[in-house]
Amino acid sequence: MYHSNLLLVLFTLSVALTMCNGATFFPKTLNTQSGSASSTSLSALSIKDQTGNQDNWNKYVEFYGSSSQYKGVFTFDVSSVSAASVDSFSLDVNFKGSTFQYQRWTFEYFVPGDNNWIAAGTNEHATNWIWTSLSFQGAVSFSSLVSGGNLKLRLSSSGKKDDCDLDYLAITTSGSGSTSAPATAAPTTSPTSAPATEAPTAKPTSAPATAAPTAIPTSVPTTKPTSTPATAAPTTKPTTAPTTAPTTKPTSAPATAAPTTKPTSAPTSAPTQKPTTAPTTAPTTKPTSAPTTAPTSSASGRICPAGQVWSPAPGTTWQWQLTGTIDQSWDVQMYDIDMFDNDASVIASLHSKGRAVICYFSTQYENWRPDASKFTAAVLGNNLDDWPGEKYVDIRSSVVRSIMTDRLDLAVSKGCDGVEPDNVDGYANNNGFGLTAADQINFNTFIATQAHSRGLSVGLKNDLDQVTSLVSSFDWALDEQCNQYSECNLLNPFQTAGKAVFGVEYSGSAATICPKMVAKSFSWLMKDLDLDATGTQCCTYATGGCAKVAYKCVTY
Repeated sequence: MYHSNLLLVLFTLSVALTMCNGATFFPKTLNTQSGSASSTSLSALSIKDQTGNQDNWNKYVEFYGSSSQYKGVFTFDVSSVSAASVDSFSLDVNFKGSTFQYQRWTFEYFVPGDNNWIAAGTNEHATNWIWTSLSFQGAVSFSSLVSGGNLKLRLSSSGKKDDCDLDYLAITTSGSGSTSAPATAAPTTSPTSAPATEAPTAKPTSAPATAAPTAIPTSVPTTKPTSTPATAAPTTKPTTAPTTAPTTKPTSAPATAAPTTKPTSAPTSAPTQKPTTAPTTAPTTKPTSAPTTAPTSSASGRICPAGQVWSPAPGTTWQWQLTGTIDQSWDVQMYDIDMFDNDASVIASLHSKGRAVICYFSTQYENWRPDASKFTAAVLGNNLDDWPGEKYVDIRSSVVRSIMTDRLDLAVSKGCDGVEPDNVDGYANNNGFGLTAADQINFNTFIATQAHSRGLSVGLKNDLDQVTSLVSSFDWALDEQCNQYSECNLLNPFQTAGKAVFGVEYSGSAATICPKMVAKSFSWLMKDLDLDATGTQCCTYATGGCAKVAYKCVTY
């Protein structure tokens, strides 16, 4: 009896200490949904033993995001603690990979009650290819993440530019009694130097074989990893020479290749016909204009004088770069770059070379943008498929429209000549609000009118089924993969109106696609899905090559 009571007391003390001092959980399984991971056992993630640029292959797990976008789900068995008794928790990671600016890696928790994923953290504060300890404090109740004693964590890449390594991955809990969670905090980071006494084991440089792109069954919303501030592209991954024989790296290739599915909600089969309701607001008044044959700069630095809007003609040459440091060497008439990730000096530099500058922003919610906190819970809808941290918004809301006008003001303050508002076809997707075609036309017309009132040129991105209703309100069009989806004729109203049609294909032969685009006077590019500095201008297939065409500065 004495011994039984003693054991009971010891057990009770053990449980109490666990709850007061916290518990640490490591992943028990990994379900890779796209891309692939190395064959290293998940047990390697329970020991943090890599620092600096160490590369001991058997002591970490690598996730291949350089040949296809990676997505995988870890399952943690947390049944040994009472989820309702956890006061606070954190996700602790030892990460090595490229910078957030080059490729974003996102960790997300699954919320069973909402059947939804919420952001846990990213590699934003990681040092380029140096092991960095990251800690992300939980911002919701721990119990809301647990079902059947399990917690799920998703890791995904925003593009397919580079891989990443994890040496440590843990959920750490603490407290007993209260279920309230702390407010969201920026992750703490601590890159550490490798011990001088330990020579790293070199990682063999063989990469996973790149497979031919194939379509995936879910729609891929937008074409960009737009989360990339304008900082230098990461340096080459360190390859420290070993002092001992390297451990052989498995050569398994990713099981899933990069999708060719059209970004921004294109169907994976024949496009669904959508209603083309007439606009609920009057179309913009036809502008007056005079053609300009040579690029000039106004006092503000813009291509057109104050009060006038840049209106490109069919055949205008351009470059579209949304990731990495902007390569300003392209001899083109227009650059389309990310508005948030590039400061005014980049735009001014492009202006000094005679380039018009279009500034990209999404009309939906992205949780890493500096104005993300302005979106109230009431205006946030469903997630954008395959783009962690992005949600559809209620475009009918005055809150959303106020945020959009603030973004247009930011474009003006940075000296942008125009804007590329993305995801302007949310009504055709599972947005969570039951938006109609009329709602979308009203919102898109609102954006165009507000842009013009600020002297900004504005393009209609995708939204092909509403072209006829919106062509009079927009200065140009931008589309992705109309050749692949046999939709290019839907863009003809812009060309007929003397307005430029910009576009891109992510797959196929330039020698086959480009001559067709040149014949239509469409300004087409052949690029990678990452929309980095590389690519081919289809106008190089034109007789005489890429010629400059006149543009107009119009008054609305």
